[in-house]
Amino acid sequence: MEKHIWLQFCAYIILALTTGVFADDEALSKKLVRKWEGIVAVKTAEHRTLVITSINRDGSDLVAKGTFGREKGLPVKIKTIESGSDITLMFDAANGNDVNLKLVSDQEMEGTFTYPYGRKQNNAMARFKKVE
Repeated sequence: MEKHIWLQFCAYIILALTTGVFADDEALSKKLVRKWEGIVAVKTAEHRTLVITSINRDGSDLVAKGTFGREKGLPVKIKTIESGSDITLMFDAANGNDVNLKLVSDQEMEGTFTYPYGRKQNNAMARFKKVE
């Protein structure tokens, strides 16, 4: 009898924890799954578009999928990190370019665009706004 009660208790705890995680994931999806347009402060082709199409859990990691680049963009897999109220997106863009963005409001992201220049890596400011 005690074992049965203990198992029920454990099941309720697991259900409560996973329901909270999924609810948080859904709220995060509502914030991020959109088209974002912005600039990357480089000399050529500053305008970029980030389209986040989905966010899913891969084990304990949150992974978003979408496209990034000029006009249509190329497919990207986006590592999504939540730390308290901070949300950071990190992904590899084409040609060795790395993008690191932080959600600064429900409508804006800011961060860095790291790109190779000769033998060194340069950082450029990146800023995006939600458009849809």
